[in-house]
Amino acid sequence: MPTPVATHLTPKARRTRQRLIDAGRSLVGHHGVDLINVARLCEEAGVGRTSFYTYFVSAEAVLNEVAEAAATGIRDAFDEGHSRTPRGAARLRECLGMLFGLASDKRELALLLTSLAGEMGPVRDILFAEVRAEIEAIPGLDRRDHDALTHLVAQGAITTMRELARHRMTAATAARIASALIRACQTG
Repeated sequence: MPTPVATHLTPKARRTRQRLIDAGRSLVGHHGVDLINVARLCEEAGVGRTSFYTYFVSAEAVLNEVAEAAATGIRDAFDEGHSRTPRGAARLRECLGMLFGLASDKRELALLLTSLAGEMGPVRDILFAEVRAEIEAIPGLDRRDHDALTHLVAQGAITTMRELARHRMTAATAARIASALIRACQTG
């Protein structure tokens, strides 16, 4: 079992630790979560394996930090967008537009988010919670449909973001998907 990770870091140590986190973010964005291991992280960051264990107990610990940072970023983006529009279908449309815009403008970040949303809790949890809150605010929906609609919209958003980021879908197609998802929510 690796020794406990350092808690008080010098500026140089903080930079080394950050290089490992940045390497994790880059690798997940390019290859997904499944292919990440200590050796790949060390190679990408230019850090030795012994040094790695000074800062992290496992590759999963790096991925957890990456996921937490991504979750905070997506939560902040949702919060900023939410301040202008009341909950419901209009805000859900804005959220989808923001996510799809991100996929078009910041490809690596979108691939990171979609990989983490599929594999790691924090990003997935925030996305599902935000979608659920908007769906619950749409008038006239049967409460029994909330779970199904939440999964439909959240999974649809993740898939659409991934396809946009990989240039396998046009922005126009993504906009049509967003409209179809919103219509599904409005009709139950």
